[in-house]
Amino acid sequence: MTALENSFIESFSKDTLQLILFPTEQCNFRCTYCYEDFQIGRMTASVISGVKNLVKNRADLRNLKILWFGGEPTAALDIIYDLSAFFRDHCETKQVRYF
Repeated sequence: MTALENSFIESFSKDTLQLILFPTEQCNFRCTYCYEDFQIGRMTASVISGVKNLVKNRADLRNLKILWFGGEPTAALDIIYDLSAFFRDHCETKQVRYF
């Protein structure tokens, strides 16, 4: 089995959590097909806290996959740094594979 096939199969495992995070709606692309209204701005502190709690409370977690979504998610680089540091530290402590 190839690495790609293994990754696909793992994504359906109960011990894998894959999150697609949208740290800001301040996308600079404004694609005509986009469904976003760009009203929210940035991910709120309560959402950031909720994401961290979701990961912390998954005792069965063995694989954590994070995808950053949006035309320019790095417009909220501080949020990406904050969450990435949390994910890295948590996964290192709990021996969770993080990518």
